[in-house]
Amino acid sequence: MTAAVKPAVDHRNRLLGYIKRKGGATAAELARQLRMTREGARQQLQALEQGGWITRVRRPGKVRAGRPAFTYEITAAGDHLFPKRYDTLSLNLVDAVAEQLGEKALITLLAALTDQQVEHWRPKLAGKSLGERLKALKGIYFEDDSHTSVQRDAKGYMLVERNCPFLNVALRRPRL
Repeated sequence: MTAAVKPAVDHRNRLLGYIKRKGGATAAELARQLRMTREGARQQLQALEQGGWITRVRRPGKVRAGRPAFTYEITAAGDHLFPKRYDTLSLNLVDAVAEQLGEKALITLLAALTDQQVEHWRPKLAGKSLGERLKALKGIYFEDDSHTSVQRDAKGYMLVERNCPFLNVALRRPRL
């Protein structure tokens, strides 16, 4: 990253962090808090809005002359930029089911989840060749997942996942 790009990214991260903490903020408030001009804040906000990470919401109240009053809020896509603890939640749920209901109930629950996935994918894979089915399965976790690929060699096909969303949970609970 060049020195010219870094400050813009830093400003955007700071803007996002402030909006996240406050639940929303105006351009004027952000400019004040981050010690930048309103125009500078608006430019950064525009880039964040175009990226889909924030949205402008018209503030309720009297309409006055001049620019309309907007509050900027984090979108669902923007919220994903912040650290989450899904692994911990998943591990806690798995452990709680095993502790409260027993290992057999956990196995039954996991089998049901697997069966649901199989039923979800069955119509999408019907009538396709093995290669076509594997290519379709690239989207098993995320639509058009660029981290999953289908490889073919002399032994046959292989579906390669390089960004498994369940990796951290599976590493800590291998029986999953």
